[in-house]
Amino acid sequence: MKVKNAIQSTEMNTDLKSKMTKLPYKNGYIELFPDGWYLVEHNAQDQLKYKEFICCHSLSVLARCHDENDNWFFVLQWEDYCGNEKRWLMPAEHLHQYSLQYIQELSKRGLKVSTIKKPKDALSFLINKNPIEKIGAYTSRLGWHGKKFVTPYKIYGDTNHETYFQDLNTLKKSYGTKGSIDDWRNKLSSLLREQSRFVFAISSALSGPLLKLLDIPGGGFHIVGKSSIGKSICLYIAASVWGSPSTYINHWNTTSNAAEALAAMRNDGLLVLDEISQATNKDVGTMCYMLANDKGKSRSFSDGGNRPTTEWRIIFLSNGEETLKSVIEADGGTTNAGMEVRLCHIDADPGKGFGIFDSLVLGLNAEEQANTIRDAASINYGTAGDAWLTYLTANLDGVKIRAKEIMREFKNHFPGVKSQANRACDRFSILAAAGEIATEAGITGWETGDAMKGVKACFENWIMNNGHDGNQEERNIVKQLSLYLEKYANNKFEKIISSKNSKKTDSENSIEDDSTSISIVAGSRTGYYRESDQVFLIPPNTFEEICKPYPLKAVIETLVKHKLIKADKDGHGTLKINNPNVDYTRAYAIKKSIMDYQF
Repeated sequence: MKVKNAIQSTEMNTDLKSKMTKLPYKNGYIELFPDGWYLVEHNAQDQLKYKEFICCHSLSVLARCHDENDNWFFVLQWEDYCGNEKRWLMPAEHLHQYSLQYIQELSKRGLKVSTIKKPKDALSFLINKNPIEKIGAYTSRLGWHGKKFVTPYKIYGDTNHETYFQDLNTLKKSYGTKGSIDDWRNKLSSLLREQSRFVFAISSALSGPLLKLLDIPGGGFHIVGKSSIGKSICLYIAASVWGSPSTYINHWNTTSNAAEALAAMRNDGLLVLDEISQATNKDVGTMCYMLANDKGKSRSFSDGGNRPTTEWRIIFLSNGEETLKSVIEADGGTTNAGMEVRLCHIDADPGKGFGIFDSLVLGLNAEEQANTIRDAASINYGTAGDAWLTYLTANLDGVKIRAKEIMREFKNHFPGVKSQANRACDRFSILAAAGEIATEAGITGWETGDAMKGVKACFENWIMNNGHDGNQEERNIVKQLSLYLEKYANNKFEKIISSKNSKKTDSENSIEDDSTSISIVAGSRTGYYRESDQVFLIPPNTFEEICKPYPLKAVIETLVKHKLIKADKDGHGTLKINNPNVDYTRAYAIKKSIMDYQF
């Protein structure tokens, strides 16, 4: 059986292949015989005096093509020793600087080539002087190229211009199809329409190609839950949209450089990362930023100048027993609001008593249902992605309009969200749009509104964990200070009892107090607690240490915003202290109410 190579182009008419059979070369010809290309020379009487094999007869030059940086390539095609069709996009520069290298590459890929120098030189001439006039575009990058979408096995969309893709990363091992779209829809997807986490996962997988169409940045989602609850099955189902789940799923146990390559391999699609606890704690935050920010590191050539930066736009789906915050803090690090909104975490358990499931429809218990789903996904995969890209490329303008309508409808369900939560809502709304449009296209087997309902349930879970403003950093700051004060209020703060001589000063918040501190703390003292206005007075250096790892500026802004601090208008967050018994004149005055504060 002949196997197609991973290099793909739009359908090519055989008339475009070279029909040349004879080419003048030095004192003779390069000529095609039934068993191969030969270098032939004749004497003056036209008698054959030299005939040497160059390469097998199946080699042809289909086209010349160029990439976005105007580097040129030859599209070569041949049959290997087993009769399998092969293609290779050979850099044109190899004919000159790397002639031995390109011949080695052809040999490695199964082309029979002469080992003698004279015929090998003739091979370079044959490739370079082939009269083929077909010009095309080359890419090694998956995803959108104008109105086309490139995958390792197929190029979707506009076929008016040739586009050639060369797989530089053995992507064919993870992409691919098995079964039919009817089987995937009827034996898998349609049966999960009431399972919110699985509707969410499938919609995540479908949403990647919409990002560029709508000019929306990528980002990630993290499914969190205890061991054996079913998190991995969610990732398995998402991966089945595009290829074999067993090879499509990647792992967090990788370096930043490797993650950059993985993201580029999934451009305009879905990157699946299993088990966040496997990540190197110090790198996981940086990796999240990088994946969500759509580009890799800037690098330079050894002789100066900058290399082209690797770019992508993806949805990445992750899972683990821990949140991003807990993984980073285990190594002494800290997260911020921007980082946590780039990887929105969702509880795996919807609270229905069936683990990750909302109900049992494919088994007597959660474990049996999970096994049934896994078995179905292992023999039905990739066809949904194929149908989805076929639909998108045939309906680009309509998809853009419909997606924006659904996104607005989704966001109308959450009029109270703001700040970071609004950014998260934008990304959830893309998933709802992808799921609903794929349903309208007949891909999922769901009812209208199922994707909206499933994604909405997951966003409501995110709001429950993060609030309608989504500013987790502010919550963390207030929580950290509150816990500190609850722990040390009675043994690290001396009390200042107001006397009847206490009086307000010209400062709005300062109190002139001639009372003495009456409670003596055991051990080191952090500060004072002033009963007259119920504030904890903490000296600047000590307060800055308590706030770490959060920047002092961010802490002050948070406390001012939520009215949890007393400060002079020109005191940079501090308050003037007028008490001879207090051994500093300015302090941060944190209100006692912080310990009971609710967002």
